[in-house]
Amino acid sequence: MRARLSCCAALMIGMLPGALFAQEMVNVRSADHPDFTRVVFDWQDRVEYRPTLNGDYLEISFDRTATPNWNTLENRALRFVGTPTSRVEEGRLIVRFKVTAPAQLSHFRDGTKVAFDVFWDQRNSSDPTVKTSPAGAVEQEALVPSAAPMAQGGTETQQAAQDQRPVNSGALKLGVNQFRGERIRLSYPWETDKLAAVFTRYNTLWVVFEDYRPVDQTRLDRFIGKRILSGRQIEHPSMTVLVYAIMPGQNVKAQKIGTGWHIDLQDGRVVPSIPIPGSHKRIANTPGENFFFSVKNSGPVMVIEDPVIGDDLAIVPVAASSQGVIQAHKYTEFEALETAQGIAVQLIADNLSILKHRNGVSVSNQNGLAISQGDLSSKLGLDVASNGEPERLIDFPSWAKGPLADNDDYHANKHELLYQLANATNNDRNEKRWRLARFYLANGRVRSAYGILNVMKDDDAALQQNPSFRTVLGVANILMRRFDEGAKLLTHKSLIAEESTFLWRAVAHSGLGDHEQALKDFLKGADILSLQEPRDRIRFLFAAIQSAYAQADRDFVESALTVLRELPLNANEMTDVDYWQALLERDNGNPLGAEGALEGVVKAGARETAARAKLDLVNLDLEREKITNAEAIDQLEKLRFAWRGDDFELELLSRLGDLYVAQNDFYTGLKTLKLAVTFFKNQRRVAVLTRQMNRIYSNLFLSGKADSMEPVRAVALYSEFRELIPLGADGDQMARRLADRLVSIDLLEEAEELLEHQIEFRLKGGAQAAVASRLAMIYLLDSKPDKALGILRATRNSQIPRDIVDRRNMIEVRALIELERFEEAEVMVEPYRTAEAEELRSDIYWKDENWDKYIAHSNRLLGGRYQQDAVLTPEERLAVLRLSVAYAINNDKAGIKVLRDRYKSHMDDGLYGDTFEVITAEQQSTDTDVRRLTRSIASVAKLETFMESYRAEFTDAVEQN
Repeated sequence: MRARLSCCAALMIGMLPGALFAQEMVNVRSADHPDFTRVVFDWQDRVEYRPTLNGDYLEISFDRTATPNWNTLENRALRFVGTPTSRVEEGRLIVRFKVTAPAQLSHFRDGTKVAFDVFWDQRNSSDPTVKTSPAGAVEQEALVPSAAPMAQGGTETQQAAQDQRPVNSGALKLGVNQFRGERIRLSYPWETDKLAAVFTRYNTLWVVFEDYRPVDQTRLDRFIGKRILSGRQIEHPSMTVLVYAIMPGQNVKAQKIGTGWHIDLQDGRVVPSIPIPGSHKRIANTPGENFFFSVKNSGPVMVIEDPVIGDDLAIVPVAASSQGVIQAHKYTEFEALETAQGIAVQLIADNLSILKHRNGVSVSNQNGLAISQGDLSSKLGLDVASNGEPERLIDFPSWAKGPLADNDDYHANKHELLYQLANATNNDRNEKRWRLARFYLANGRVRSAYGILNVMKDDDAALQQNPSFRTVLGVANILMRRFDEGAKLLTHKSLIAEESTFLWRAVAHSGLGDHEQALKDFLKGADILSLQEPRDRIRFLFAAIQSAYAQADRDFVESALTVLRELPLNANEMTDVDYWQALLERDNGNPLGAEGALEGVVKAGARETAARAKLDLVNLDLEREKITNAEAIDQLEKLRFAWRGDDFELELLSRLGDLYVAQNDFYTGLKTLKLAVTFFKNQRRVAVLTRQMNRIYSNLFLSGKADSMEPVRAVALYSEFRELIPLGADGDQMARRLADRLVSIDLLEEAEELLEHQIEFRLKGGAQAAVASRLAMIYLLDSKPDKALGILRATRNSQIPRDIVDRRNMIEVRALIELERFEEAEVMVEPYRTAEAEELRSDIYWKDENWDKYIAHSNRLLGGRYQQDAVLTPEERLAVLRLSVAYAINNDKAGIKVLRDRYKSHMDDGLYGDTFEVITAEQQSTDTDVRRLTRSIASVAKLETFMESYRAEFTDAVEQN
């Protein structure tokens, strides 16, 4: 098939028009890999492209015309793609490949080259050539030239020993990936846990595993020349031994993830996470001095000849991830090599013995080693001296000693430093302050150090640009729990290359609740973690554990706890380890085991950790329904006094707020959450809590949950948390709903305050005019017509819709009537002929006591209603009653008689019937009594009517909501 492909390609080229040969020729290369087919277009310049995988075809459109050179394709059939075709359309080269199986597509650039990988569409499997970085981002392998396969070899003795190898399940397939920044990772996907040793010497990388397995290193072919020059497997009867020639200057990192081992080659400095300390030691039944590596769970000792140098090496693999010797030591008889993983010893003298013990590995000979106490004064591991290296930015042990070399008394050294400062000149005063500040900081007097550093900064502002000063001030802030300031100081261009500052930044960001950034920072500095002082290393690891747990990275937490257990922990720190292990137990589905462990943490009595454990126990009991929300609230309220500050109090307040809201105690719930937001405003989680408060507040006043609350309490809650009112229409509707409810229960002043705030601070244009009309109605109900008129006129706008203008005019007429400005009211209502306008005219005449106009207007409105048999409505009855009053006040007896004759039968035995009878009776008590009665009715009847109609609008609105 591949031969046919080449023939077809040659035939197509031969049939192309002659003019086309003047175009750029682009070479096309292809290769099959175990899991995909790669096709590479080797352009001379960068070209934009758009690939489309559609069913059985892959089509690629390049933004340039060119002639594909198919002759460079391999002369064999490809696994996932078939015959190519090409054409030129509108200045673009379009290439089409037949896809021979259901496939997925990946594509990327390497300089001017463009590569397309077509691989089997197996959605539930993963391509081992694409890895996930520790930060979680997928990193694409780089395009590299093909190279010849690497040879495997070994001595005849080793070859003959193959019969003794244990049975295995086939070749182990090496995975290779090149990350951004040129780092290359070799991955060995063992199915079960294996011990490993990894180190470099003379530009050769050694990778050794405790069990034998042939390794398929085909995937390494594409990476030859990129850090790795060659590689092969050395035959061994019981161990897997791999050696790689590498480019000079490489640094190596080894780590185990799950059961697989990953070896990184990179430029940046790397040291093992768990150092293997070495020292001289006398061992029972062995003469003289021995050199002893303190390590648990070590594997068998393998002695092998170095194929490059020709000397002998003793190699011991170990179990824990990233556990190695961080500093090489050379002696007359042997050299302990620096390793990324495990132990490696160059054997110089004869008759050396490398023996495995329960708690380590020893180097000895039958007469004792020729080493002395002075040779080992600088031990391997964490107590390594600087040995001429540049001064560390943070060096607490050195700073804590003070200036008196022969006196380690704190007070004596402090007095000496103060004496030096008191006698300092202007030129060297900051230098003396600097020594005193670092002395204070290293001895735990952080606030004293912070004060001196700030005096130095005030005296010389340029110090803030000094990396050392900036780092020390940043660390002082972090130790004072001023995490925000500390993180800002350590995030500076002058500290980019200082890996140790990333570890301190991790502490700061973890304290701020920015756990994603904290974990990123920790991983950037983790390569030199072993070089830090044990106390600092413990601090860094706990901060990383907290952030990793918040990011649900349980594997990281587990491995970090393993590292911590190897460090000199005090009692409280051991309790912290137990606490995090208990959380892992809970997350792994073992609530009973977690409960027992958490109870043990509480009994241990470490205040902060005990408080956290109690909180987790309450949550565990809630999940299992062993306690009610009310009981949980009671326990958590008591817990608020157990530990104050940092992220624990934030988490506690957040949980309490949730429980109060679940109990429908919205006021206390929001108040508790508000405390959390106020006290911890710099914490990343505060943004989540604020959104949570907004949702609760909106549900209360938009979804009607607040309707079940007492009105006064609802108003108090609304006002106290006014900052939660959402912007836009939802916030305005919220205020109107609550105002309507307040008016319906006659809390007029409270309703006025709500709408006044809306009009003054939130609304403009038509929305403001509409709410102003509603506020004016409330003012009228509250007997404040002057305020009603004022708010209407203050919110006039030429852009207000016509219906709103009409409504506002009717309310304004009512306000004018109540202010007895009848002439203005009559002029304003003149253009209107609606029922409401006619009612307003009646009120104008009534309150102006213009009885002739009122009588004429009322008779026109009633018309021939008396001729109908239908029962009068309450409004009609009131209109008849008021008309009788007008007749009586106007002393129009004839009019009263006519009205009585027409409406007596309608008014009998109904609303206002008795009053109508008294006013219109032919035999009245006295003229004075009738006039007193009619005047009384005239003063209140219509006012009550219009107030009832206005109040009804608000009541109806509440019912509709």
